[in-house]
Amino acid sequence: MLYTLYLYQTTVRSFSGLSFIFVATNYTQVLDNIKNKILVTARNLFATYGFNGTSMRQISKEADVSLSMINYHYKSKVNLLQEIINQLFERFTANLEQIVKQDIDDWKLLNEFLEGMFNINDEGVLTVIILENEIKILKAEKNVYETLVCVDDRIRKLFSQVLNKGYKTKSFKKYFEDDYMCSILFGIMHELIKEVAEFVTDSEKIIQHNKEIQNLKNSKLKNTQKLFKKIIS
Repeated sequence: MLYTLYLYQTTVRSFSGLSFIFVATNYTQVLDNIKNKILVTARNLFATYGFNGTSMRQISKEADVSLSMINYHYKSKVNLLQEIINQLFERFTANLEQIVKQDIDDWKLLNEFLEGMFNINDEGVLTVIILENEIKILKAEKNVYETLVCVDDRIRKLFSQVLNKGYKTKSFKKYFEDDYMCSILFGIMHELIKEVAEFVTDSEKIIQHNKEIQNLKNSKLKNTQKLFKKIIS
């Protein structure tokens, strides 16, 4: 009898623990979904109406999430913008870092790195358009601007690693300093963003012009690969 009671209590505790874990996991997923919904909505509105042209109440209405919930998670529009930028560049730089770690032919590594630079999804396109349009605001917000400076510095270092690997094995010829080579690459990326921004202002336009965007990115990528091959051959 006592053994049966012990088994019953142990089983109940186990199921209670599992239920708690399930509920906690479910709750975390719900919160993550809400936070993601807020970010997606804010990104679309910032791209469409501008940072100053978008209010927290507007984000709340479009996302169908209470204003208090948005304030609880993000506190302010600036924090929302900061998180949108962080999400893009964390994935972006992580992908570039994985490319650079590869032990492959120098020319293949260079081409794959350039492909990584142009590998921006729809959400990324909207984010970089926001960056392009709101540069004055971004510079005024210290934390956001510092994030952009860190990303810029990280990409420059990664690109330098790719170039220096090729210089060391004499696959590439060095005619210019790394900073100048990075400036060329960043200049091309800036041109791409400006061209995309001319006909894309929101997520619906991205869907409408998806083929044009892909063609533009592919064309820029091929021309960039040809340009760097010419410069360092």
